[in-house]
Amino acid sequence: MGTLAGFSLNLRPELIFNAMNLSARREGVVHARNAEASRTILFLDDLWIFIRKILEGGVSPGIYNLGSISTPIGELASRIAQVWGAQIHDDGKAPRYSFRMDCSRMQAVCGSLLTERSLEEECHAFIRLVEVSA
Repeated sequence: MGTLAGFSLNLRPELIFNAMNLSARREGVVHARNAEASRTILFLDDLWIFIRKILEGGVSPGIYNLGSISTPIGELASRIAQVWGAQIHDDGKAPRYSFRMDCSRMQAVCGSLLTERSLEEECHAFIRLVEVSA
């Protein structure tokens, strides 16, 4: 499963998408470590769509890679920084893993139900919910 991203009442502020948006909005800085490494990110709305499809039945058993987007960390940081007019701080490198997943099987099951918001729209939706809940 990709790294989860999005708002919930039990917000995980350390997850990459959440952390970058919170930092950009609150401090005007997006921190990026291992900019060349890739991550697959799964938005909570897309996770719910897949779970709902399973509960409704008709999903073949097996292994499904779940993810909404796959992107290099540096590109994610750049796009989030653009949304909020923030600076990017390169935090260097650390021993980390890099991964991109093929999520075509999930996409075939969920089809047009998957969120079709742009990354920029996801950023705005996330922060809007964070600010409303504060």
